[in-house]
Order: sequence, then structure tokens, then C-alpha cells
Amino acid sequence: MRQVLALWVILLLPATSSAQSERLYFFDSNVGSAFIDGFFEGWFPGASILGGIRQVSSNRFEINGKPRARIWEAELGFAAPAGATGKVGVGFLNEMTGGSTTLGVRLFPLHGYIQKAFGTRRCERDVSPRMKRRLEKRGRDRNNLRCSDWYFTFEVGGGGEWSFDSYSIVSVGHRMFFD
Repeated sequence: MRQVLALWVILLLPATSSAQSERLYFFDSNVGSAFIDGFFEGWFPGASILGGIRQVSSNRFEINGKPRARIWEAELGFAAPAGATGKVGVGFLNEMTGGSTTLGVRLFPLHGYIQKAFGTRRCERDVSPRMKRRLEKRGRDRNNLRCSDWYFTFEVGGGGEWSFDSYSIVSVGHRMFFD
């Protein structure tokens, strides 16, 4: 029990340093497949709907000449067949493309994960002249666009009760950010 409490403290610590960060809220839906060894043996489908928060650090840096920012994400929601799910992760955001890479822990079913997200062209990049004309025609501007990204996740679990008998999960999902 102490290890679980220590894990929560370590993973939630970045949420307390919000003075120098930007908060983004999002809805997330995904589908995937888990390799299970228990009641059922083999690949088993699943889906989830989550709400989450992303904190983007104001401390910017460059990797290979591309601007990056540290991010912290937490999500909580409903999942089938597990019932409920939640995950917490830290990573880097490529501000030029809107893509990100995150490492973290799914708290139930318990898995470690790596997630690679690809930002859509709607928000993180410059708006095309065609899109700009369409928006102006409707009396709107770039601020009316909803940001989103697509992501792929690979997860590894222990296969026991805490992992819902799952050894791995592979999933694809879509996130819609809002203010």
C-alpha cells in the first residue's frame, strides 16, 4: 500500500506546480486490444472514454532544433471491459507539429505505457489561406478551431489481478482539447 501511495505522490507532484504552466482539458476516446491470459486467452478488444488534463511547462527547450515543452497528463474515465480506467504520464510536446511522446502508468488495469501522439493541422500549425477564408466567411477566426490529436499507445502489464489478467495493450485514440 505504501508503494501505491508513493507512486501517486510522485506522479501527481507536477500538478502542484501550475504557476508556470498552461492547462489544457480534453476528452479522449480510444479502442484497442489486450493480450489476456486468464478466463479468456488471447487478444481481447476494448474501448474507453476519458476526460483529462494536460499541463504544458512554460520552460521551453530545443531538441534537434525543434522547440519542445515538458508535459504532464492525467486522465480518468470509463472502459470496457474493465469498467473504469485512469492514467498519468510525463513527456515532451513538439510545439511545431503538436505531436507528443509520453511515458506513464495506467493505474487500472495496472500497466506501464508509452504513447506517441500526432497533432492535427487544425491548431498547432499555421492555418492555410483556404481555411482562413472559410473561417472569415463565417465570421470566425483561428481561435474557433478545436485542437485535437491522434495517438497510438503500447502498454505492458503484469498479467495478474491488478492488470486485469492483461500482459499488453495496444490502442489507438483521438483527443479533443477545449478551453
